[in-house]
Amino acid sequence: MLWDRQQLLGYGIIYNIETSVGEKTTYHCPICKKSGIQTRKTTEAPYYCPPCKSPVQEPGTRKINVQRYRANYAETWVDLSGELCGAELRRLCEKPKSQHSLRPLKWREFLNALSSDVRPVVQKNQRIGSSHIEGGHHQQTVRVRKGQSRFRTQLLTKYGEVCAFSGPTTRHALDAAHLYSYASVSEHHSCGGMLIRKDLHRLFDLGLLRVDPDALVIHIHEEIRDIPAYGDLHGERLAIEIPRRACEWLRVHWESYPPSNSLYTSEEGM
Repeated sequence: MLWDRQQLLGYGIIYNIETSVGEKTTYHCPICKKSGIQTRKTTEAPYYCPPCKSPVQEPGTRKINVQRYRANYAETWVDLSGELCGAELRRLCEKPKSQHSLRPLKWREFLNALSSDVRPVVQKNQRIGSSHIEGGHHQQTVRVRKGQSRFRTQLLTKYGEVCAFSGPTTRHALDAAHLYSYASVSEHHSCGGMLIRKDLHRLFDLGLLRVDPDALVIHIHEEIRDIPAYGDLHGERLAIEIPRRACEWLRVHWESYPPSNSLYTSEEGM
């Protein structure tokens, strides 16, 4: 969960953590050489050193090597802006008075505190059932998906070099996409994937591209519908035939995002 101290912003599942080496600038008192120097607004000197109680005009600096971590969760992000205020969210922490940046959350209590219309969106990734290909995660410098190569080969054998949304293309432009959150399930399902062009895969993950699970017709959000490359897909049927189980996952995805304009014009729909 992320917040801005005033309210809850959203929820996401971290599906890998990238590490890298970097530099960080640290500040210290030029008199006692200790860290912890503070800025001041009420004295002539802009800084103050609590250890030696000295006013400081300019702090000393040094560069140190640090290990950097980058958490990736964009593909699983759910916007929950304003769902809970900061005080409510803090009470749901295991240690509400903790000042740490990362705080364990009481998950069950958190779910119960959400409104009934958004709670299913947060829980949707836990509906997936059986598995067919070995999954899980293998720990390296970053987490990598086990079985992903086989999963992609399986989809290429089944559908050929065809984007499920836009039709035939080169395999180099295609992602082997899961119709559910692999980060939550850590399993590959033979009927739970499609080959999707990389840019369309991103739009699908963001909910800007959805598929009506009953008509199997593509729905493009009005935010990007004026872009010909995407707007031309609006109202088109899928370019492939998919199994019934895949339709169930598409339904979960379809219901996880608020509707934009109607998929059909008034003439078509009435």
